[in-house]
Amino acid sequence: MKSVKKYIVRPQESQRKYARRSTFGSGLDSHQWLTYLEKYADAVQELMTLTPTKRYFYQQGMRAISQIQSSS
Repeated sequence: MKSVKKYIVRPQESQRKYARRSTFGSGLDSHQWLTYLEKYADAVQELMTLTPTKRYFYQQGMRAISQIQSSS
């Protein structure tokens, strides 16, 4: 017989640079992301001109938003 452990939280992985994000959790937050995008798009564009080193993360977010919009 196999032993069964209770699943409370995902174990911490010290080697990871970024925490994992489940697809389910991202889907739950997608509606809120779209709302924020409409509200703060101009401010984010301005911040991207001030901090070009963060542009990669901004582009990742914009790709995620476009996929969310195409699926809904």
